[in-house]
Amino acid sequence: MTWYGLDFSKIKLIGPDGFKDPGAIKEVYFRSINDVIVTEKKKFNLGKFFRKSPVVVNLDVVKKNNEEIVVDELVTTDNKYNKFIDQSMVEELVKNYNCGSDNGLGLVFVIENFNGPFSGTCLEKYYSYRG
Repeated sequence: MTWYGLDFSKIKLIGPDGFKDPGAIKEVYFRSINDVIVTEKKKFNLGKFFRKSPVVVNLDVVKKNNEEIVVDELVTTDNKYNKFIDQSMVEELVKNYNCGSDNGLGLVFVIENFNGPFSGTCLEKYYSYRG
């Protein structure tokens, strides 16, 4: 299994409370969240959780996507972003991944939102196969 990481490229930060510095959220926190899953392998044992071995890590695709996030478009007060990503959006996003020579099972989490006032995160499950 190849772990591609957390793709924040579609994320919306809902409610300005708690999201005072969206630039830091993009540049520091999104990167750190992906890094900690890799550096703390015992705590985040993806192979054990998904019962797959070996787990190869390739964060290149999500790092590239996350770098392209427009900071001025991250924070919103519009609640339509509480649940706006559907399966077709995920499939389109994954279809455009350049995975190089990777083949087999790949796993990425596309993060939809962080919701400040409700302290929640929405992570929907959609499955996409790349042959």
